[in-house]
Amino acid sequence: AIVWGPGAGIRSGYESSKVVAAMDWYPTLASFAGIRVPEDRVIDGRDISPLLSGETDFVPSPSAGLSLNADVPLRRSWDQAGEWSDSFDRDEYLQAFFYHGSHGALAAVRWNKWKLVLNPTLKLYDLEADPGESKAVRNQVINRKLRGMAITFQEEMSADARRAGIVSK
Repeated sequence: AIVWGPGAGIRSGYESSKVVAAMDWYPTLASFAGIRVPEDRVIDGRDISPLLSGETDFVPSPSAGLSLNADVPLRRSWDQAGEWSDSFDRDEYLQAFFYHGSHGALAAVRWNKWKLVLNPTLKLYDLEADPGESKAVRNQVINRKLRGMAITFQEEMSADARRAGIVSK
């Protein structure tokens, strides 16, 4: 993304390879405008204005409690992963990022440099080597780890999932 704003405090000429999501723009732009985001609902995304203004080069991870649905109590509660327990540990699970499709279904899991796309078929990408996700790679250990995280996440969230906001015409 290219970001510019007169008097917004965005550092000039700054380039970053930090991973952020489109949903991070709402809380970030609100912060730059001096607007408080509503506190009566869950706001997905992180305020990355400190990154853009030069206060830090750190982007908070989900394990810092500053990411998707961080205020939802069931988010990432840890119940040992059963058959998947040999694939990943709690800290790895807390660092994962879960992507959802247009109707709320889990679409992909990202952990470190890896992204596993779940639909229509499983495809694993090394985002450092291939940020455009143009060539799937094979890695059975990472594939199993991310599939286990996806299944564990779906089981946890299905117990008390928020309904997707769908507008009918």
